[in-house]
Amino acid sequence: MTEGVCTQKLRDFTVQIRNEQDEIVGTGIAVSMDGKIVTCAHVVRAAGVDPYIPDGSKVAVYFPQSRSGEDKKCDAKIVACSSQYDDDMVLLQIVDGRFPLAPDQIAVLGPAEYSEGNSFRTYGYSPIGNYLAIYTDGKILGSIEPPTGRNCEWTRWNCNLAILPLA
Repeated sequence: MTEGVCTQKLRDFTVQIRNEQDEIVGTGIAVSMDGKIVTCAHVVRAAGVDPYIPDGSKVAVYFPQSRSGEDKKCDAKIVACSSQYDDDMVLLQIVDGRFPLAPDQIAVLGPAEYSEGNSFRTYGYSPIGNYLAIYTDGKILGSIEPPTGRNCEWTRWNCNLAILPLA
């Protein structure tokens, strides 16, 4: 059941999304060495940016696990979101060219089609309570159909949603 499963250090590629007051409002994951971050639309909105209005607004991304000597805070812009869908996912791109993670600190994503029955662990930053970060464990029970009246197209993101951290 777990053949071909890649074990990763969740903290390595998990980033904080922050608002203008430098408060953590949610979580994202680094998915490419060219500075792409996947997060949720509601997290971007909590950071003070409407993900569905392409006005060039920037979102603050903080890299707690950045390499030594690198600045841990970068700005990102929205490069894709599912405005015509109800998926709540956003793709950010670091804008200043600096990406403070090493190649082995990038999330390895894959299709979810063979994930059923596997265990998973998420790691995320929460603005709630006294704890900055939390782990959650679970088991992938299978795929679900979107609720009636909802327009979802998760497969176009081509990633395993099971490893996305809780926001």
